[in-house]
Amino acid sequence: MKKVFEYYNFKIVLSLLLMMVMSFSMFSQRQDSCTYKIMGKVVDQDTKLPLAYANVLLEGTTIGTITNEEGNFEILDLCEKEYDLTFSYIGYKTKSHHHDFHHDYMEIQLAPEQTIMEGIVVEAEYSRGGLQSSTTAKLSGEALESVQTESFAEAASQISGVSMLSTGQNVAKPIIHGLHSSRVLVINNGLRHEFQNWGIDHAPEIDPSSIDQIEVIKGAATVRFGPEALGGVILTNPAPMELSTPLTGEFGLVGKSNGQSGEGNIELRKGFKWLSLMAGGSYLKQGDLQAPNYILSNTGKEEESYYGGFRIHPFPNLDIEGYYSRFDQNLGILLGSTFSNLDDLERAIEAEVPAFTNNFTYDIGQPRQEVRHDLYKATALYTGSNHSLELKYGHQINARKEFGLRRGDAPNIDLELVTNSVDLDWVHPDIGPFSGKMGVQWQNQANDNLPGTNTVPFVPNFDSERLGAYLIESTQFGNNTIELGLRYDWMDAEITGREPDNTIYENTIEYNNFTATLGYKKQISPESNFRTNIGTAWRPPNVAELYRFGQHSFLLEYGLWRYTINEQFDFVSTSEGILTEEDR
Repeated sequence: MKKVFEYYNFKIVLSLLLMMVMSFSMFSQRQDSCTYKIMGKVVDQDTKLPLAYANVLLEGTTIGTITNEEGNFEILDLCEKEYDLTFSYIGYKTKSHHHDFHHDYMEIQLAPEQTIMEGIVVEAEYSRGGLQSSTTAKLSGEALESVQTESFAEAASQISGVSMLSTGQNVAKPIIHGLHSSRVLVINNGLRHEFQNWGIDHAPEIDPSSIDQIEVIKGAATVRFGPEALGGVILTNPAPMELSTPLTGEFGLVGKSNGQSGEGNIELRKGFKWLSLMAGGSYLKQGDLQAPNYILSNTGKEEESYYGGFRIHPFPNLDIEGYYSRFDQNLGILLGSTFSNLDDLERAIEAEVPAFTNNFTYDIGQPRQEVRHDLYKATALYTGSNHSLELKYGHQINARKEFGLRRGDAPNIDLELVTNSVDLDWVHPDIGPFSGKMGVQWQNQANDNLPGTNTVPFVPNFDSERLGAYLIESTQFGNNTIELGLRYDWMDAEITGREPDNTIYENTIEYNNFTATLGYKKQISPESNFRTNIGTAWRPPNVAELYRFGQHSFLLEYGLWRYTINEQFDFVSTSEGILTEEDR
């Protein structure tokens, strides 16, 4: 009955959110006559130097202008919300672009005639409400393409302040300020990347070839992303789907001698006047890696990924997007790293050559990990003249199988994590001297141990629900900016697990807390500024941190609430897993 109630409750919430979007859309249909404007700058694509006196023309009209000595242009008193623009300059390729009024500013990068690539358009998004006092760093464009990497974590580690935690050669995850796993939040294509992130040998299932930009946010600006962001937030995004663009494609091949690996990726894009489409995929195959004097047996891997998306632009102030991606991994774990007791571990550490070292092969045997991540996303963005409203729905399925050394081919761990989320963000109109944004975020998760392992579950089943709300406001006076961020989060989880003697234990946990931040920014000169912020942050404990019990891959781990030590100093399970307030 509870799941049925939650289902209908979710439908009611979603219906109300859709009604809000429709109300805003109907409200905005009032046409303010001839008050729209287009502003921007035209620069050289290679040198980024301004192009003075370049021509800017609204296609199908006689309206146009030229750029000034700094490359800037401005067209005022326009009556329509959308136009097709043409940019031309002697010695450069002509560039056409479909422009919406709700992009405040654009930078047009024209390519010289001898350059193979066409021009580039960079449009400013509706970004009011962001925390300017935060610290951000980005990796995109040629800098990202130049990174020859096979993992998302390795690409992110190219950003200053981010390092990488590697378990063997196939598993890597980012580190910020010494924190990793559930203490560093990853936002993948606008959604919290939900996976089994409680193990140091669990890498985020993200295809680096599909990423166009990686951004790292540190400090109290993480207030709008919620808990689990103590160390920082890493945002990854594919290239935006542009309208009115020709069919373009990218194809890449990479080979490496160590592991005799090969990787290929392809991506296609096409933008029509009201529709944009994109699709891509990649495949990687790697055999056993090699140390200077021996083969690292069972360190091969195989990965395949594919994704696709669309953008519909039915009205000037409304964008609808859909996106799907799937990432499959089959990762081998070094055969000589496994152990069943402390004597095996001691022998493995002292051995000059790992045990079970064999000849090179592409085969992946036990121990290994099989991981699959599916992501579905739907977004509706309404943009008014002085505010915007975005509704986002996400559905993720993360399936993880871990195989140890055992007879047969049954996994030791077989987990499926299903996540549904709804986010509503509103950048509100200015209220006096204050500008900002607010939002509500809802999430439901179900983590299940699938039958067939014939082992005691390392982590229990759980059903959790989260609700969060945030508010960010800023005000300016002179060269000074003051920002305030507030957030409240609530989480509830129902736990059901099994003891080694097959006794069933159950428990319910609930957490709630506030997050706050205060930031200050002073513009000292056009080239320099001073920023600082102070805040408080928190996160609820990961279920695995409380309940894990036993051997996981080559690790022995016990949760805070799932063990006691008897007189022989042996780890034994907490009695029936029933935890009272005194136990906590």
